[in-house]
Amino acid sequence: MIIGIVIIAALIITSVALLGHITTPKNKTFSQAGITFQYPDTWSSNKTFRFKNDSSNRAEVLGTIGDNKISMAIMAINLTKQPELTNFNLSTLVKLNYKLEEPNMKKLSLNETQINNFEAYEEIYLSTDPVNNLSEKNVGLLIGTKDMWYSIIFRTPESDFEKFYPKFKEIEASIILQ
Repeated sequence: MIIGIVIIAALIITSVALLGHITTPKNKTFSQAGITFQYPDTWSSNKTFRFKNDSSNRAEVLGTIGDNKISMAIMAINLTKQPELTNFNLSTLVKLNYKLEEPNMKKLSLNETQINNFEAYEEIYLSTDPVNNLSEKNVGLLIGTKDMWYSIIFRTPESDFEKFYPKFKEIEASIILQ
């Protein structure tokens, strides 16, 4: 009987000790130019992210974050500084862009959604990293307000996409636009 009580007490003490070492994932906050969202605290900023950047690119890069398997680029298009874009609504622009064929890119899907009461479009596509020739799977998210559109590109090796896509959906759900 005493041995049973000692074993139960030991189990309770061990359980309490183990519970004290369990950590819940913590998040960092990205907040710039009117967009805020949460991302894992294990990610770092200034993550290398290769993407087309030429004079026709109207987006300002707000930041790049990620870890050794995931990269995210966050860009903004200020419509008050791009009067030629005010003739387009977000839906039209996304659908026109989706029809464009681009080298090293295979478009897989385009879905309209709502994120915290804002119209958003999620495009999933394959691309090839030009440096190491690896196949990558990407989610391009376009979301915006009347004066500002945001583009978030989430990229991971194609073989890891299903594992990391739920993390992107968590980040997406935390987006707040001002």
